[in-house]
Amino acid sequence: MKYIHHLTFFSWRTALIVGITFRLLCWCLQVKPEGDDGNRYYAESQNLVDYGIFSSETGNPPPPTAHDMPLWPGTMAIFLKTTGSRTCTVRLAGLLNLALYAGAGMLLAALLKRQPFELNERGRALALWAFVGLPDTWAYSLFHMPDTMALFFLTLALYLFARSCYGRGAWLLASAVAFSAAIYSKPICLPLAMAFALASLIVSPHRWLKRLVLTASLVSLILLALSPWILRNKRTFGTAGLTTISGTNLYSCNAGWMINSWSAAKRQAALAERATFEESIQSLDLMAQSKAKGKFAREELKRYWKEYLLFTLKSHPRLYFGTGTLAFLRYFGLEGACTALEEKTGHGSFRAPATQSDRALAYTLQAIAFGLLGLLGSCILIGAGRGLYAAIVSLRPAACWLTPTVVAWSFAFGGILVCALVIGPVVATRYRFIMLPFFAMFAGFAASTHRLAQPQA
Repeated sequence: MKYIHHLTFFSWRTALIVGITFRLLCWCLQVKPEGDDGNRYYAESQNLVDYGIFSSETGNPPPPTAHDMPLWPGTMAIFLKTTGSRTCTVRLAGLLNLALYAGAGMLLAALLKRQPFELNERGRALALWAFVGLPDTWAYSLFHMPDTMALFFLTLALYLFARSCYGRGAWLLASAVAFSAAIYSKPICLPLAMAFALASLIVSPHRWLKRLVLTASLVSLILLALSPWILRNKRTFGTAGLTTISGTNLYSCNAGWMINSWSAAKRQAALAERATFEESIQSLDLMAQSKAKGKFAREELKRYWKEYLLFTLKSHPRLYFGTGTLAFLRYFGLEGACTALEEKTGHGSFRAPATQSDRALAYTLQAIAFGLLGLLGSCILIGAGRGLYAAIVSLRPAACWLTPTVVAWSFAFGGILVCALVIGPVVATRYRFIMLPFFAMFAGFAASTHRLAQPQA
């Protein structure tokens, strides 16, 4: 009850309560909560329960795979083993995602209150409104997929990392555990963890020798935490590795999509070369195939770096303009409305006929989503600009260039930059979900009247 008087629009608690309540209502009305890849994750959970094998394939028993990381399917396997019901498992998955999303929001608010951010209540409120209000997060925070779990552990890692910058080195080692859990949820968190490990060398308040020791300990702890899964893959496939997704995606998506965008003659020549390569690796195990594909794709990207750069520059901006409307409608089983949007864009599978009411619903919801995305996106851009300006101004009177304001702005921009480089031209609205804490930081900069909004001369 003591927090009731804090529940105004410019309160982060209000934003979080509204966002979680809205998602809870969506959870109650869900029809198709599997999302893009939920069925694959459920198959992995089912195979763990039935055969004790981590696999997304079918069979009796199924062949092992290593495309995904095991934390989410393992958690769902516990639910499935306990309830014996797919419906209950998926329902519990949604509740778990709600709890994780709420936890991530509270961690974000706590992070932004401390150094290096020190945002006031208004700044933290806008950050949380962006965190819960960006329309693409509505469905993707509830789907039967590990995105929300990865988001929670990443936000926890960021909170612990920030505390290590202005406190004891033990916080940095604690962040290694959270980073490891994030990686075990989604492998895209690995480059983020390594980027922040390198950043710790710069922002750590300790002497250089201790910085080196702490950073080496951070990396070592993460590698130690990941080693059981690497050894599992070595024992299972004969080749050590964390996941097959990196090499496969680099080959099929980054380089593959670029090749598919070429003219017919150039595309056919590249595809013929790829066919010969694919035939040469058929005898290799899955992990070795993934590594070979990754190496082959990197050579392609080096050879055609100009084409890849142009392709990325043309494709990547789409990452920031998707509203997630299609996923939101599909979550409720509104396939006719989904078809209306697919007809509008000229893409999609047209799974059901679209009526006029479907079109009215789809276009209205998309208009609302575009409005929210534009409003919150403008706050994020304004915040990025104000944060940069504050960082530059804070350098003038400073005896040391690494002021808290510079660290705060670099914290947000660095996270977005690493994710953007990893995602590249493989754009899908879902992929920016992991960038949400960094977007929220910039939104907070836009509204804060404290350190970042009004840097002292």
